[in-house]
Amino acid sequence: MCHKHDSFGGLTTNVKLHSYFLGATKTFDDICFYCGEEKIYLGPEVQKKKEEYSTVRPICEGCFKAGKEIRATIPIKMKKQRKQ
Repeated sequence: MCHKHDSFGGLTTNVKLHSYFLGATKTFDDICFYCGEEKIYLGPEVQKKKEEYSTVRPICEGCFKAGKEIRATIPIKMKKQRKQ
């Protein structure tokens, strides 16, 4: 991943992100939640999280093998309870 310095001396990256505005979501290509790698790991562990949670952050195989957590939010059971 390329890094460059902005005019204020800060480090910037060319990272694709999700943009949220007033409930509208614009999605971009998936990149690893931790390192920005574009090749996403889709193993059985990730699939299981997707069955249990409504939002699962992408993770690359390198970060997964390094022991980083598959980040997920809003359990599906909880989401169903909110609708009732």
